[in-house]
Amino acid sequence: MIGGGFDVTSIFVAPTVLNAASYVPNTVAPGEIVAIRGYGFGPQTEILFDDFAAPILGSLPEQINAQVPWEIPGRTSTQLTVRDPSTLLMTTFAIPVASSLPGIFYVNNSDGTPNSTSDPAKGGDFISIYGTGGGVMNPPGVTGGVWLSTSLAALTLPVSVAIGGEKSQPIYAGSAPTLESGFFQINARLPADLPASTASLCIMIGGVSSQSVPVAIQ
Repeated sequence: MIGGGFDVTSIFVAPTVLNAASYVPNTVAPGEIVAIRGYGFGPQTEILFDDFAAPILGSLPEQINAQVPWEIPGRTSTQLTVRDPSTLLMTTFAIPVASSLPGIFYVNNSDGTPNSTSDPAKGGDFISIYGTGGGVMNPPGVTGGVWLSTSLAALTLPVSVAIGGEKSQPIYAGSAPTLESGFFQINARLPADLPASTASLCIMIGGVSSQSVPVAIQ
């Protein structure tokens, strides 16, 4: 107990910051959706990257989902602040900033349904890949905003897709209409010669690879 009886353990001293899709820790990219894990988070907990407030997308006592502000590109690090105005507790620490840190949330089939072993895609079909941490968009994303279907934005860094060990040229790589601006969408065609199985899919944005995720093929 310190300073007027506030319990310093009610906020974890050094919260862990993770890409919300891949769980890669302790590096962030502009616009990325992150999961911040610690202890004692409350409904009034605030997150800032430097002087920019991070929109809170979800909050639990041990995890806050937030968006890294789009305003931090070009920096090598950012000062992350977690604070609770109701208790005056605060912790601040530096975290590296990367141009991109792609993680994949999920993959949809060409008809918009989630890809799964019970609803697989076919070789040669189109798929849509949804993720976060793709880096700067053009036009820029709006922190806390939603991507519009009437005005698409493009990922500015080079994008490549590998499925089942084969490369697939992206047909589209940019904003994900109607979703939060922390999401990106990549459309690609599955190689026609993929066997019926579960293929490994990964993407590369700006020279940084995502984790691999399974894609079911019939």
